[in-house]
Amino acid sequence: MTVTVCIPAYRSGSIIAETVGAVLAQTHADLKVIVSIDPPDDGSPDDTAAALAGLAADRRLTVRSNPRRLGWAENVNAMVPGIATPWFCFLPHDDIWSPRYLEVMLAALEARPDAIIAYCDILRFGASPPVRKSVTLTPGADRPTALLDFLLQGTEAQMWRGVTRSSVLDRVAGFPTDGHKGFVVECEYALALLGVGTAVHVPRTHYFKRIYASGVVSASRERMLQPPADRRAGWNEHDRRMQALLVSALDDMRAGDADRAQCHAAKEAALLRRFQQFVGPRLGPDELARAEAALQWCGSSSSAVAGRIAAGLHLVLAGHWAAADHPASAEASTRAGWEAAETYASVLAHAQALRRGNRPLDALERAAEAMRIGHLDDTQAASRLIAEIYADLGWTAPR
Repeated sequence: MTVTVCIPAYRSGSIIAETVGAVLAQTHADLKVIVSIDPPDDGSPDDTAAALAGLAADRRLTVRSNPRRLGWAENVNAMVPGIATPWFCFLPHDDIWSPRYLEVMLAALEARPDAIIAYCDILRFGASPPVRKSVTLTPGADRPTALLDFLLQGTEAQMWRGVTRSSVLDRVAGFPTDGHKGFVVECEYALALLGVGTAVHVPRTHYFKRIYASGVVSASRERMLQPPADRRAGWNEHDRRMQALLVSALDDMRAGDADRAQCHAAKEAALLRRFQQFVGPRLGPDELARAEAALQWCGSSSSAVAGRIAAGLHLVLAGHWAAADHPASAEASTRAGWEAAETYASVLAHAQALRRGNRPLDALERAAEAMRIGHLDDTQAASRLIAEIYADLGWTAPR
């Protein structure tokens, strides 16, 4: 067999058969599937294994149950020793592949023998309109450029769902775990992958990620339910590890001083934004000093991406000053953001400011420009078609 598919499962009786069924129906059929069930920690019954009974006759499927709940990241990592094929994938229990997912990813890897991973765009479905998400890499770029692309797009972990060469597992030490409910460790894993090899982005949508209604607690939402001090501790650990991974990646690439400086500045913008998402909008003194230091680098740099990094940092500061009840400083930072570079976030912030200033037509123009930057093509017709297919499939979040 060529590919091992590792599926961590938790309370997934209503959805797991659809996920596993889509894997077993792949056009590339030379695969094995491991489903690792994490039991409820409150002792309540779980029907995940029973839901897979109809697929048990397929010898490619192995289902096992942990004796106690490990947590999502630990459950993923526990499957790593069972990988004995040249390629592997991690697939969350509620996501879906198109029938050609493995075929297309493996073809992309065959075309790039130097690559360690191939991943594609994601269509989010469920309790939200269908939305295509992408972390793009400059085609044919060297590794430092791909790393910078990743950092500039917020260190989002999209590639962790890709098809990966098994030989990298020793170099990245498996899948990361922590003591903070897997606090965005998938982003650490993505950075670790970029630190040891080349990634291939396939700009097609062969992966479907389920989005839940607000009342359903997913792994990512579980992080937000922790007390503020625990969220802060989780971010601190994540911040430390991302810094160490970035240094290791740049060393492995033998990156020059210019590449190192712009990558570190982009990392600061991404992680400070993550602080605001998971800990709170108001920065602490140390985080505020880091934002200002990175902005100083942006102001003195001739890098082509300095303005883009500065725009992100200014918007972080705008959120901080708004939370600190300094509206004038918040407005100044917002203005500095859209003046630094026209990114999706900065143009959207400009549109919001124009609306607040009672300039609706100007705000509409800026909002339309934000849509253009965020979605390079007019996708309305495709979105309507996706919505119709979405309804045909009955893809709705379980209640």
